[in-house]
Amino acid sequence: MTKSDRASSDRASSEHLMTHLAQPIDPLDLPGSEHQQGSGSLSKTISLQNSITCVLYQPEIPGNTGTLMRLAACWNAPLVLIGPLGFVWSDKHLKRASMDYAQYCKPTIHDSWSDYQNHWANAPHRTIAVVPREGVSYRDFVFQPSDHLIMGSESCGLPRRIISECDHSIHIPMQPSARSMNLAIAGALVWAEGLFKTQNPCV
Repeated sequence: MTKSDRASSDRASSEHLMTHLAQPIDPLDLPGSEHQQGSGSLSKTISLQNSITCVLYQPEIPGNTGTLMRLAACWNAPLVLIGPLGFVWSDKHLKRASMDYAQYCKPTIHDSWSDYQNHWANAPHRTIAVVPREGVSYRDFVFQPSDHLIMGSESCGLPRRIISECDHSIHIPMQPSARSMNLAIAGALVWAEGLFKTQNPCV
């Protein structure tokens, strides 16, 4: 297979993912589903209501997304992806990071920011932009259970337009010389803080 053929195949796989992998969940009717597994496997009831949502805007590194998928499963919290994605769903790094926990986390995937906004327009929630410097420290922010944490892509972060459309901005304090944190680490810090402050029983 030539490089051109591989590129075409990757694009086709990505388009197939965005169209067929996960149809958007109705945010006003999020049913729990019980997963019963054998000995040594995760056994839990997934309930996406009243739990802070992590939203990844155009993620590029599959390992980061896979890591956050695993956290979503462990913390019983919803994950949303906004495309276009920078990888295909079959990427080995995604599978390596999410491991078998991926079966307990089926991210809601939207084609674009506008699709995400339209889909969640009638669901009570706030959008919280997680950025390097702006807003208050995540440690001082008063979270609500219905908050959506908006995380930007690894290379570009969040576009200024999207930050301006979010309800609030928060940041993780860093040394002045530091540019940014790894997406999965930053997501884990802020997500855990929000879930803890809103009394999620899994954190």
